[in-house]
Amino acid sequence: MTGILQPVINFAAAHPSIIGLIVFLCACAEAIVIVGTVFPGTSIVLALAGIAGAAHSDIWLLTCWVTLDFLVIASMCVVTA
Repeated sequence: MTGILQPVINFAAAHPSIIGLIVFLCACAEAIVIVGTVFPGTSIVLALAGIAGAAHSDIWLLTCWVTLDFLVIASMCVVTA
């Protein structure tokens, strides 16, 4: 798990302007059944929240990314139901 977690966190720390996109991609990856079993999406999202706070990222931009993520995951659930 550390092999996946550390490079993503390092990349996000080096590029704080795209943390919202990284959160979006991590949450979508974790929502996929097979990928979600081996991908530590929740741990990455929590670590990115700390990085976003330390980097003083725009809260409204991050909120837009999270809302888009919710809509994508919700539509995936409707399609598979």
